Amino acid sequence: MTKIVISFDFELGWGVLENEVWRHRQSAGVYTAMRSQIPQTLGLLKQYQLPTTWAVVSNMLVENHQDLNTRHLPRGYQQEIDYFFTHADVMTKTGIDLLEQVASMDGLCEIASHSASHIYANHPDVTTDQFVTDVLLSFQMLESFLGRPVSSLVFPRDQESYRHHLTRLKPDLNMRLNPNFDRRQGSFERTVSGMLDFVRPVKRSMTFVGSRDEIYQTGSLNFNAVGGKYKLVKKHLLKLKLKRLMKQIANGTSADLYHVWLHPFNLSESSLNYYLFKRFLAELVDLRDAGLLEVETMSSIGEMCD
Repeated sequence: MTKIVISFDFELGWGVLENEVWRHRQSAGVYTAMRSQIPQTLGLLKQYQLPTTWAVVSNMLVENHQDLNTRHLPRGYQQEIDYFFTHADVMTKTGIDLLEQVASMDGLCEIASHSASHIYANHPDVTTDQFVTDVLLSFQMLESFLGRPVSSLVFPRDQESYRHHLTRLKPDLNMRLNPNFDRRQGSFERTVSGMLDFVRPVKRSMTFVGSRDEIYQTGSLNFNAVGGKYKLVKKHLLKLKLKRLMKQIANGTSADLYHVWLHPFNLSESSLNYYLFKRFLAELVDLRDAGLLEVETMSSIGEMCD
């Protein structure tokens, strides 16, 4: 039976703390809207009994500036965090209220790491030790908050350069990788690849086991129809891909796996995104109830690979 994973990169403004994007979203009320939108999404997931994975930037758990642990980070990034935390509204930087709701979902929502501070592997100043320390810190913070182990990781910006260094210290991880993790693409290659998305099938997720029994899973589809100068193209392309994905699932085999990912704020910044996502969930339920699909978390896929 075909399987699918749905994962959320849960970061509030932390994912864009270095630029003005968080300020624009804050002014537009995106982070405030999440306080009503996320409970609605969780309600749908509970109604449909659909498991999902939520990869959390653990500094969303920090309420007071003095409790931030940034000493391990590059000095410039520390300063950017200080500025962000000092100037951002509470709902832009702190998500304890939201994470408590996700964590209480009767075992339906797996909590994963998305690092502590959203430092990314290709940051010009970050070292291997700094990146690995930040990721390990996030596991400590999340496990302390939840009172249970955390076993999955989504890399900030899908940049996985230090994955082998990380697994030396924390083996048996389940990690999501970019579909193109094994090849570097320039702007021309990305443009050509985007054009081909109009005609080629939705990518199946690849899974493979590393040398330390870590599990790697590649993404298949980024669920976002808005943003950027090509938003009309993105809207049309997402609708096309979703239609194609449903057909592929209906005609799939037991070896097929797909991994759809998005940010929770995507559903708050666009009524179109939320409408398409609700319809997507309903169609998944129809396929599941017809015996054509199983919905899994990152950790449950990892257990199947052991």
